Amino acid sequence: MLIDDHLLFRVLLGEEPKAPRPPGTTIATTCLLYHRLCRALTNDTVIGSISRQLGNLGAETASGVLGTVITLPDTIELVSLRTLGCPWVN
Repeated sequence: MLIDDHLLFRVLLGEEPKAPRPPGTTIATTCLLYHRLCRALTNDTVIGSISRQLGNLGAETASGVLGTVITLPDTIELVSLRTLGCPWVN
C-alpha cells in the first residue's frame, strides 16, 4: 500500500487508521514523500499540518518521532519514482 507523507507520519506515531490496510499488507512510500516528511519535521521555516502536529507533542515525544522518521523502520518500503513512472521497467 503506497502512502503519502501525512499518513506515513500517523503510522510512525503509532496512529495508523485500521480501515484502509488489510492485515499483512506492506506499507510503502516514495522518496519524495519521505523527503517532504523529513523536511516538515526538521526545517523551522516549513509550516504546515505535520510540523504543527509535531509542535503539539511534548519535547521527549517529538524527539522520539524525529528519531523514528530519520531511521525509517525496515517494515516501510521506499519505492523509486522511476518504478512508479515506468512500471514495466524493473
